[in-house]
Amino acid sequence: MKRIIYYIIGGAVIGLLAGVILIDLFFSALLPGMFGIFSISTIFILIILFLVGRAFIHFLTKLFD
Repeated sequence: MKRIIYYIIGGAVIGLLAGVILIDLFFSALLPGMFGIFSISTIFILIILFLVGRAFIHFLTKLFD
């Protein structure tokens, strides 16, 4: 049961960060000259975000179990 709560908390944190990235993508679409730079960096950010999110959920489960 605790693990489900940790996954929900971790998912909320990841969702907030992903929302910031989507807003960044939206504004970069309004500025076509910068779109290429933002799209490449956003892919790396999403990969890092996935790894950090997995580590965060793992850390929560180890900390409280």
